[in-house]
Amino acid sequence: MKRPRLKAPLILSAAALILLCSGCLEQQETITVDRHGATKIDIEISGDPDQLSDPVLLPSGPDWKILERELDTTNNKPNLGVHAVAEVAPGSQFPPSFVPSGSPDYDLSLQFPGQVTVRTDGNRTYYTFSRNYKARRFAAFDFSEIPSLWDHDLESKVLDTGLQNVSKQDRQKYLEQLSSDYGYRYWRYYREALSSLLQSGALNDTTMQRLSDSAANYVEETITPDLVYSIMQRDEPQIQAALDSFAQSLDVHFLGTVSPVIGTRTKAIEQYKQAYARAHREYKITQELDGFEYNIDLIMPGTIVSTNGVLDSDKPGKVSWSFKGTKFHDADLPLYAVSVVNR
Repeated sequence: MKRPRLKAPLILSAAALILLCSGCLEQQETITVDRHGATKIDIEISGDPDQLSDPVLLPSGPDWKILERELDTTNNKPNLGVHAVAEVAPGSQFPPSFVPSGSPDYDLSLQFPGQVTVRTDGNRTYYTFSRNYKARRFAAFDFSEIPSLWDHDLESKVLDTGLQNVSKQDRQKYLEQLSSDYGYRYWRYYREALSSLLQSGALNDTTMQRLSDSAANYVEETITPDLVYSIMQRDEPQIQAALDSFAQSLDVHFLGTVSPVIGTRTKAIEQYKQAYARAHREYKITQELDGFEYNIDLIMPGTIVSTNGVLDSDKPGKVSWSFKGTKFHDADLPLYAVSVVNR
């Protein structure tokens, strides 16, 4: 795409969205390992039910036993609480996701394979815990973490003082930043779908590039700073409605450019639709995970001698990790700990 082109939702842009979501969703996890290496994983998830509406965000399937699922509507702000456990036999792999391995949604879910291994050396027994949160594609659809394409200082300035209170030059630059990001994202959804068609033989590379270039030009001409500004002047519910409507118009336009090329091949059209929707949902789930605060306590036999977590001086067998879902952006997040028991 010639000029990477809003950040969804456009209401406040990505950084503001993270600020709003921060603390909205919380996952508290306690992992307890016994002397035989058997492990109990106890997870409690709580937060806004609207933000927890996608099933891949919550435990399900045979690996997880749901102890409690409760929607609290006593306050003005509803809260969904889910409590689940998994019990893992010595030497066995942890459940690698909240979604069953054979599910169509497995690849879209957050994956975090792990295991505890036990090794005896003389009069010492070593317990090794490892878990690896798999990277989520983020930069593929969103360039807000690329300094050359996203001005965080400008964004902070706009959020602190208000869009109307910054200089005309800063306002224009910020609107260009938003429009670029939003347009780039939808163009990438489209390109992912085209790539799926190419890999199945329904398109050749020349046709894919032609369609991709045409879509890039359309996005640049359609998603302008003026359009973004006009949307941002509306009340919040109207902003979201306008964004949804505009996104649907992009979906229709992109499909309209592919259909004449594929013709009456219904299977190829369905493949395009599925690939486009899948790319869109992949990013949406990643964005929802951004709002999570993860707090993990691991309790091991003996004394922990090596870890990348935070140790508790009063509890030699305990280590903790705390991080936000943004840590999964385009990089794996490994957790590890080794403890020893003298016999």
